[in-house]
Amino acid sequence: MWIVPKGVRHNPVADEECLVLLIERKTTLHTGDVVTDKTRSIAEQLAGSPEARD
Repeated sequence: MWIVPKGVRHNPVADEECLVLLIERKTTLHTGDVVTDKTRSIAEQLAGSPEARD
């Protein structure tokens, strides 16, 4: 297990297929304070989840 301290920028990458489990609060901004083409709102992130379809 690896815990990224709050405020530390990180960008996990892998050369081969791997499994990753991210545990974070729903309100965590996945691109931090930076807005990029990868930035998605909470609504966009949840749009494909089973909870959003209920």
